[in-house]
Amino acid sequence: MVYTPIIDDYTNKTLLEKQFELYLKERMRKEFLNKILYFSFIVNIIYIIILIGQSIFIFSNFRTSIDFFTNPDNRIIIGIVSYFFFIPSFILWIYNIRFFYKYDRYSKSILLLIFFSFAYSPYYYYQVKIKG
Repeated sequence: MVYTPIIDDYTNKTLLEKQFELYLKERMRKEFLNKILYFSFIVNIIYIIILIGQSIFIFSNFRTSIDFFTNPDNRIIIGIVSYFFFIPSFILWIYNIRFFYKYDRYSKSILLLIFFSFAYSPYYYYQVKIKG
């Protein structure tokens, strides 16, 4: 018996070729998503370090920090930097909530993800994706 591949009339490709193309597209999409999530993880860690440093600066030099944060020139820079750090942190948090509801429903980490979202989200991502 001779093997005759099933050919689609519209694309002139065999069924195996179409399945392989779909597999490659799905794999590239997942790799791209993983790169975005890893970038978001790194940015979120940097954001937490900056917030800790900022709180130490505020408590150690209260008068200087008031002058720094109320200066209109510095407000624009602080706003731009905040949005730069907020968007990747939000992406990572949304992914962690999605992962929790899809695979990890019976753990108690949802409370930490909701109430301490930006602080617990990188730890949860590390425990689930990087370490796990």
